Amino acid sequence: MDPYGHGLSGGSIGLAIAYGPYGTVSALKYLTSLPMVNASDIGLVGHSMGGLAITEAALALPNDYRSMFFMESTPFWYGFYSPALVSHLKNVAIAFGLYEELGPLMMHEPTGFDAPESPLLMQFFNTSQPVVPNEVYGSINDGTARILYQPPITHAQATDDPTEIAEVIQWFYQTLGAPIYIPPTNQIWQWKVVSTGLALFGAFIFLFATGALLLRTSVFRSLVRPIPDYKGFTGIGWWINAVIATALGPALYIWTNMFVWTHLTSFVSVVFPQVQSDVYMFWALIVGGITIVLLIMDHFVFLRKKGASAVNYGLSWGDRKTTIINIIKAFVFAVIVLSTLYVILDFVFYTFNVDFRLWIWALEPMTFRRFIYFWAYLLSFAILLVPLAVLFSGFMRPKAGKISTGAEMTINSVVLTLGIIIWLIIVYGEIFTGHAPNLSVLPIYMIPFVILWPLVASLITFYFRKTGNAYVGMFLVTMFIVWYVVAFDSF
Repeated sequence: MDPYGHGLSGGSIGLAIAYGPYGTVSALKYLTSLPMVNASDIGLVGHSMGGLAITEAALALPNDYRSMFFMESTPFWYGFYSPALVSHLKNVAIAFGLYEELGPLMMHEPTGFDAPESPLLMQFFNTSQPVVPNEVYGSINDGTARILYQPPITHAQATDDPTEIAEVIQWFYQTLGAPIYIPPTNQIWQWKVVSTGLALFGAFIFLFATGALLLRTSVFRSLVRPIPDYKGFTGIGWWINAVIATALGPALYIWTNMFVWTHLTSFVSVVFPQVQSDVYMFWALIVGGITIVLLIMDHFVFLRKKGASAVNYGLSWGDRKTTIINIIKAFVFAVIVLSTLYVILDFVFYTFNVDFRLWIWALEPMTFRRFIYFWAYLLSFAILLVPLAVLFSGFMRPKAGKISTGAEMTINSVVLTLGIIIWLIIVYGEIFTGHAPNLSVLPIYMIPFVILWPLVASLITFYFRKTGNAYVGMFLVTMFIVWYVVAFDSF
């Protein structure tokens, strides 16, 4: 089910309270109306914000469900509901991982290890002592049962963790029953994950293979030219720029995330309505703006004296007319590649009801509304992705480009991603050693870049080596990343 403002559903999370701000009230009503559903044996399960969604449904329709399961969530997180308000929820299981990043938000405790001692949790479990994991409090028959599970996982792992999914199944067996018992460990959903993961990998490969074929056609053959002479950085200059390139993004993400959530929440508007997309967008504007300034400084201070010009950066074909025509062709080229991939995704989605995804990486179709917002976000993300294309095309090619295409793609991928990987290791290292995470960092939202940034660097490098210009790569990665973000985020 796509809640309001998510996926292919209309509306927004803030839809009128009478209809349930998440859509789960309507969903539960619909479920109970189906003839094949045993309306007296319905369980509700929600992950993260989904915990608030099922709480909304349970409070609105208290007689239409029998039990609940909160996956890495609680019914009182972020101050939305007090333990007293949700004290009458029926047969509640809460799974809260030992390495949960959102302990302060959901439990008012620093880490998942401290969750059993949360006063909120103890009040909800009607006990004055720390809650004992895996022990049932209250009575299932009376609807007052409570249980806490603590698997050794992080927040984002829950929906792909066999242990936590087995706990969900086991709890519903205990509270709802089933005509035939199947061991909770007998799970086959992993095959679906493998299959859609292969489809996602195939979509990435499609961006390279289809473009390479298009460049052989008479229409786009003019985009191909010899790789221009390299006038960029070598030696220590290359290494200095590599360190800046890898460190700038993660260093500024911490500050950007704090600033947007504390000062710019009103920035969410008719034009830019997606909250997490706005965080990424503001981050892209800051990092991209700094990158542009550094590129200009590098050109005038260091590279111009070496004879570097727009041609050497892959930004010019010589005369203005030819350049403009080929820029337009490069844009059309990127549109054709991405449109073809979108048609394939749409066919798969509406035929098999799956998109292309692996764990938290997902490429999804867009509604018309999201397609409109795609164009609204495009320019802001281009402020970062366009200078990145210029950077890797003309300013810092490893070994002056005198290596294979695969080797250059690999090195550029490492340069762009290594800082994020180190940053995530530091943050999660603190969490895994039992230290309180810095919530302003929200490391979950940086994990996608571990896959997306190597893809960006590889596409930029591949198409520069194929065409001798930066435009094909910059248009392709900018539109692809904005599609990815806008289709995935909520309103």
